[in-house]
Amino acid sequence: MLASQVFVTNTTVRGLTGDPDDVVVDGSGTVRGFYLNHSKAMVRDLTVTNAAANANPKRFYGGGMCVDLGTVSNCVMVECTASIVGGYSGHGGGAY
Repeated sequence: MLASQVFVTNTTVRGLTGDPDDVVVDGSGTVRGFYLNHSKAMVRDLTVTNAAANANPKRFYGGGMCVDLGTVSNCVMVECTASIVGGYSGHGGGAY
């Protein structure tokens, strides 16, 4: 389980076998899985489950992954949420 979101910049985070079922990242219902913010950031070949974007109005997008820059490939998002916070509605439960 994650204690905080994983920031991905200028690197690749990937599952070992290429099968998303083999590597599961659990957000424990309280944190976003990944935040990508670099043109060379990549997350691939894994599953993000039970992740949430619900911290504050600037961070309520993409419960599983929030991608400002970068690439997501062969990933599965399961039961991820983006909640309503402070009068703002969440967007992209799985990814944004």
